[in-house]
Amino acid sequence: MSDQLRMGARFAAILAAALASLSLNGCSAIDNAFDCNAVCVRYRDCVDSTYDVAACRSRCDTKGNGSAAGRSEVNRCEACLNGMSCVGSAFQCGVQCSGIVP
Repeated sequence: MSDQLRMGARFAAILAAALASLSLNGCSAIDNAFDCNAVCVRYRDCVDSTYDVAACRSRCDTKGNGSAAGRSEVNRCEACLNGMSCVGSAFQCGVQCSGIVP
């Protein structure tokens, strides 16, 4: 293999690694946004039809992106809400979601 081909192969490998790294970071932000939106919409749909979902999502995003503990809290709340009825989530998820929604 010539030096030019080796250099091209190295460049392609570095570029692929950089793109993979960027896409992984982007997915994390998207996952956090989805979790917050799901939690806030669920609260609006189940508890208060006039609830400000945008403000909730903003607070939740700040918490979820602020620390590993905040991300964990958002993920626990969202996981608890998955597959539950409104009544079930009100009784089962109050503790997990208390720091995110009222």
